[in-house]
Amino acid sequence: MSRFGPSIGGVHSAECKADLTECSPGHEMVKCKGTELKYYCQQCSDTTFQPNANRYGDRCRLRKACYNQFMRYRDYGSTTRDAMCKCEPGYHFESTDQRACVQNNYCDRGYGQTDYGSCERCVVGSTYSNKKDKLQRCKTVTNCEKDKRCTIKRSNGTGDNVCSTYRVKNPSKDCTNPPPVHQGNAQNGGLSEGAIAGIVLGVLAIIVIVVLLFLFLLSRRRKARAKNDQIDPDHLERLASQIVERSAKEEPYRRKVLTASMREIEDNINKQIWSLPQELFRNHTRDAKYELVVEQYKDKDHKYAINGYMQDWREWREEAGDAVEELFACLKKVKREDIIYKICSKFREAYPEVVIDAETQLENGVVSRRSKRQNKEGVMDVLFPCCSAQDKYETEENEQVKFMLDDSKDAAAPPQTLEFEPNEKGNNSNDSNDNGALTPQEAGDVYRGHPTPSAPVLDDSGNIHIIIPMNRSVSYPVQASS
Repeated sequence: MSRFGPSIGGVHSAECKADLTECSPGHEMVKCKGTELKYYCQQCSDTTFQPNANRYGDRCRLRKACYNQFMRYRDYGSTTRDAMCKCEPGYHFESTDQRACVQNNYCDRGYGQTDYGSCERCVVGSTYSNKKDKLQRCKTVTNCEKDKRCTIKRSNGTGDNVCSTYRVKNPSKDCTNPPPVHQGNAQNGGLSEGAIAGIVLGVLAIIVIVVLLFLFLLSRRRKARAKNDQIDPDHLERLASQIVERSAKEEPYRRKVLTASMREIEDNINKQIWSLPQELFRNHTRDAKYELVVEQYKDKDHKYAINGYMQDWREWREEAGDAVEELFACLKKVKREDIIYKICSKFREAYPEVVIDAETQLENGVVSRRSKRQNKEGVMDVLFPCCSAQDKYETEENEQVKFMLDDSKDAAAPPQTLEFEPNEKGNNSNDSNDNGALTPQEAGDVYRGHPTPSAPVLDDSGNIHIIIPMNRSVSYPVQASS
């Protein structure tokens, strides 16, 4: 069965008849081709309905389309009844025609939401609303006596009834004189059991808050670092697998991924406008669903047609746990893996373990490694951000230089400093260690003859410094010049 409601059977005729007077609900009377006085009954399409028995001229009516913002289907209807829409939680219909969903107003304590977004006062003693909210309706108060307990404090509309912790045999009689509250040894000058329990709970609460705050700051720091890290296609595949796995388990997260996917697909699909719906509706239970969808949006512009394909597919498959996996598979079949990577990049911050797991990263074009010491410093930065900031930059710079020197073929060669001064006539020395003046050509010979050259650094006095020997396998092409 398709996502549209089934047709309702009735007395109808698919044969041309001259004495046909009416058609049953779910059908419309159509004139036979080539004749003027013969008619037959034709069933309404999947997007139309006819609730009444009808005669010639009474056509099938279009069903409601629930594709506006914050709106979804309550009932898809059938060939004999119209579809019904509903608004998402926190929204309501502006009027009874169900054309638009608008946001609810906030209702104060003691007031609850109604069907059309207005606030109604809760009946004191029967219902209550204990928070300012745009979703909560008035709730029924707890019946303490029904649970063999006494009502210690009755509701005033802004909170529930407060029931006793003890039970009684006959609430109507025993609740008039409740048993005395245990006072402990407070009268003897010591702390009561309740006070001791409160202190212990308070200390535990403070410890839990501190631990949670630390974990939150550490996670925030890792996500911020992961956001700027380089990530290759292999890790994007891992990221896509984790997004698919989580989407299958969590419906809110699945809706979030599908919403982001729709935006990316609308912005990037071009030549695949015909192959995309074919793959999306290939497994639909209704035969030739792909042709029906394409026919429905064939007169729309490019982006609106893609939006229509995705809305129809989402209404059909959104509740399925494998919806995200199926969508990614469709994008791969139309050879648009790049869209999958763009979708994954939007959610990469939620999976820092994929992008910062002992990864090699690029910082200003230089390869560096993360060490255990850097990971420990990350924790220290969270606890003492002001004290460890300067040490952090010095440590990273030293480790970066050390790594490059270890990988260089001539790491044992000492750094050179060349004095670049005006050359005197007749001085043709090519020795790089000579303290005499060098011409630009002679300085170029030094760099060309060096096995692992680096870019020259000029100071304010015009001296040329070779600071770090670089390995050709990890360096960018440079050109020494005067």
